[in-house]
Amino acid sequence: MTKPIFRHDIPKAKLWTPLDRDAVLRKIEAAGRTCYASEPGSSIDEAAEFVRRLVRKGHESVLEHESASFLVTCSRACSHQLVRHRLCAYSQESQRFVRHGEDKPLEFYVPPAMEADQRELLEEICNIAALNYWLALPVGRPPQEARMLLPNATVTRLMVTANLRQWRHMIRQRTSPQADAEIRELFWAIGEEFQRVLPEIFGEEER
Repeated sequence: MTKPIFRHDIPKAKLWTPLDRDAVLRKIEAAGRTCYASEPGSSIDEAAEFVRRLVRKGHESVLEHESASFLVTCSRACSHQLVRHRLCAYSQESQRFVRHGEDKPLEFYVPPAMEADQRELLEEICNIAALNYWLALPVGRPPQEARMLLPNATVTRLMVTANLRQWRHMIRQRTSPQADAEIRELFWAIGEEFQRVLPEIFGEEER
């Protein structure tokens, strides 16, 4: 049995799609100008300003012409919330077929803000769950049976793809003060990455 790993450094989001700012702006500009039967600007600065105006006016349907993928690492509790956004494509690490053991230890998320006594209790519960998981995995038995013993704190990984309009919608919803702390942290990270590569579209989202 391998000792489980307790992680405080998640959630994490890695932008997987190589977004070319100029190409994205040109595509969205072309979509927007199709709506208004206007000619494209002669420079990328004109395209950027046109896209900013579309976003400010709420003409966000044109953003659906471009998509982006993120590789997300979070707890199962967080992923259960994430997959409720149906206008996305998801590929999630399988608990049916991935067998945790010596080469792949179980990982559990422990919220950094959790009180010390609660953190100790959570780690104790996760240690017990890990032990029972490994006891339920005799040679030849499928992990889909043992997975029933794992808590929502178990770390998972997903590839998430959505169009830019949907990403903006999710960022607005999931960075709300009413959102759960873990998914809020996840979407702040996603929003900051978008701000870095596409400030014309995501620049008004401030932490």
